[in-house]
Amino acid sequence: MVLSVYTASPRHRAMAAVVCRVIVALLGGYVVSTLGAVALSWLLPGTQADSVLAGMLASYAIYAAVVMWVFAAKTAAQACWSVLVTCLVLGAAVAATKVLGA
Repeated sequence: MVLSVYTASPRHRAMAAVVCRVIVALLGGYVVSTLGAVALSWLLPGTQADSVLAGMLASYAIYAAVVMWVFAAKTAAQACWSVLVTCLVLGAAVAATKVLGA
């Protein structure tokens, strides 16, 4: 028997929301922090090694910020959509930087 989210008890809905937030925080945070590190490493001035190091160091702060945002959002859906939009914006920035050769 498969339980739908809409017919499940409030306890199961709450557990599903927490599981959704954990998955979004883990996977979405990883993707956002990786894209942020890549974008920063290409956009920061200086030597290539310094830019990559600064981007990688910033990725830890980005990851922590995404995890905090996911659990601070009002609903799990809002957390999912905000992380998805952030991924799309950073992905577009990385792609534009790659195409433009900055």
